[in-house]
Amino acid sequence: MKLTLPACLFAACLHCAAQESKTPASSPEAPVAAASSAAEIDKHFAAKKAQALEAYLAAHPNANDAIRVMGALAFSYLDAGDAKRQLATLEKQYAAMPKGANGDAAEAFTNITRRLFIHRGNNSVAILDKALEALEQGKKDFPTLADPDSKSGQTFNSIIAQMKRHSIGSPVKIAFTALDGTKVDLANMKGKVVLVIYFEPPLDANGAAMLKSVKAAYDKLHGQGFEVIGHAYNKDRAAIESFVKKEGIPWPQAYAGQGWDNSLAIRLSVNTLPFNFLVGKEGNMAVKHVRGDELEAKVSELLK
Repeated sequence: MKLTLPACLFAACLHCAAQESKTPASSPEAPVAAASSAAEIDKHFAAKKAQALEAYLAAHPNANDAIRVMGALAFSYLDAGDAKRQLATLEKQYAAMPKGANGDAAEAFTNITRRLFIHRGNNSVAILDKALEALEQGKKDFPTLADPDSKSGQTFNSIIAQMKRHSIGSPVKIAFTALDGTKVDLANMKGKVVLVIYFEPPLDANGAAMLKSVKAAYDKLHGQGFEVIGHAYNKDRAAIESFVKKEGIPWPQAYAGQGWDNSLAIRLSVNTLPFNFLVGKEGNMAVKHVRGDELEAKVSELLK
């Protein structure tokens, strides 16, 4: 069967073809076609969406949907990998939200927890304090978030309690029997600086680099009061014992045989490996995620 296009549609197709033939090879989308990864494509279009949303807000700052658009813009910054602008947009969105009984507690909850996630990526005392301030302010601005009888209130209070328990400056409690039978209790180590490390043999490049820097700091500063406590996540005890012997690790190693389900990891909210934090002389968490040459400097500072 032969199909015949209507004259007007045929003309339109010719016009499209002509326009397409004039499109230069180096169009704005050309870099996307040559992208090296899907993540690169995501970032490209997230940036374009962010530009469009920015233009909309600039042209309509008092639009009825401005608050919702700010939330979408923050997500675009997230996809584009721009945490700084994402945080600034979320703060602006929160400031613009109606507060009190007429406020949208669910939207506020989303905004605050998203800001919390960004804050927790930076482990300085000032940033974590700012995160706690945001949580407490949310309870003041939105009564539902302060109501212990509501589901959102219970969740919100639980987040605050967890932040206070695991934030910089909070006390750390760790006690266990090491692989070699040694009894270890952080409460008996006050007056010393203790590095707590979590890992899972065999180590990847990051884990191997961390272990190398820990060994160097331990050899240099152990005599001055620097201690290390290790937590291996493997369920195979023999594999851990072999690793400890092979690497010549001198510090005590915890072994629970539960992998990621061990109580020490759950209680301290460990969700990535390798992971470490320093405990100061008073037994309080001093700094998280210490890497490379920074470790020796931080330990020396805390030993003073």
